[in-house]
Amino acid sequence: MSAQEILRSLSDGRYQQGFLSALGENVHYVLFGRRGGAFVPLAGMSGPQTRQRYGFLQDDPSVWEEARRTGLQSISGDQVGLSGRDLFLGVEGQGVQYLLALDAPAGTLPDQAFLKLLFISELAQREAVREDLDLPVWLQDPLAYLQRSTSPVLLLSEPGSGADRLVRAFAETRFGAERAVHFHPARLSEEVQLREFFGDAAGARLGEASVVPVMERGASAIIVEEVSDLSSSLQLRILALLSDPDSPVFWVFTSSRDLGAMAEAGRFQSALLRLLRAGEMLLPPVRNQKDRIPEESERLMEGFRRQYGRSISLTGEALEALRQYDWPGNWQELRDTLRSAFLLCPGSELRKVDLQFGNWNQGQADDLNLRDRTAELEKSLLLQAYALHGGNQVQMARALGISRGSLQYRMNKLGLGGKDE
Repeated sequence: MSAQEILRSLSDGRYQQGFLSALGENVHYVLFGRRGGAFVPLAGMSGPQTRQRYGFLQDDPSVWEEARRTGLQSISGDQVGLSGRDLFLGVEGQGVQYLLALDAPAGTLPDQAFLKLLFISELAQREAVREDLDLPVWLQDPLAYLQRSTSPVLLLSEPGSGADRLVRAFAETRFGAERAVHFHPARLSEEVQLREFFGDAAGARLGEASVVPVMERGASAIIVEEVSDLSSSLQLRILALLSDPDSPVFWVFTSSRDLGAMAEAGRFQSALLRLLRAGEMLLPPVRNQKDRIPEESERLMEGFRRQYGRSISLTGEALEALRQYDWPGNWQELRDTLRSAFLLCPGSELRKVDLQFGNWNQGQADDLNLRDRTAELEKSLLLQAYALHGGNQVQMARALGISRGSLQYRMNKLGLGGKDE
């Protein structure tokens, strides 16, 4: 592929058609990222293939000393067991945060400077996607895996894990948001599910006859949120679709429930579960990622700084408290706890005493309880007004459009203090 063709592939806005996959079938590569002190493959080859082809990077680090020193290096494949190939190594980030190993038939690779430019462009695009999608740091590696996965995929996680953000990131970066259709069966009756998915005649939601069925939208990807909510009839019909080897649709299913127990109880199709388990991925809860909580906390804090225009840092004791807590509400609780503390922080340092643990609302995202959802919105607005006006009750009441007495009542319910003037 020519340099011009590669650059055109970079400009089309599609992550999966970046230069790494656009170089052609005769090119092998792996993009490593440093995670928790170790290198893990983020794109390209899988783990076993990576070890077999590029094991020399670990076994003999002296081979790529020049890449660590200068950021790029070309090696004859004959030196590392890749006969008749040329090898390019690219390094980026302090302490080697990213490492690209790429080999092709001798004499076919572009020059070093050009490959380095494309490598940096790929990383810039990757980081931009992560920032835009607000993805927890421990879900960024699963995103890289999903980019290379085959259909169908089953994502298993505990509630509050951030799986919804991972699914959105995957859909946007691999297919484009407009080419992925999300289906939420939730509490819908069997008739409504069949109508909205396949266009069956009966059961329009709320009498709405203009709903375009999922299978008629020409989607490249179909994402079924909480697969356990599918009716038995819909499970069987989807099973038939998944059994078609020529289907062009990529399927993603999510669940936070014990599908195995449901299948044993006869409440989930065993045949469908067996098929989905071939592409199963278990997303980690926060309590299993405690060593990365400082990294994720800083990422969240940086987002709050940009959003609210305040310069606040986390103290060491606050970080240790975050690491020690068990996070029953998972990543969503971590985010909400930090956000509340950030908005209420009276100074430039967020201390352990500023953190309020145990206020997690266990309600589901699709909970229809109006009282609970209204309380969540009220708390969010009060916290933002508190941060914006420094706790000044007069200014807060004016901004919120309520009386000062009403404001004081609501603040007392939340345990907030405030300034009278």
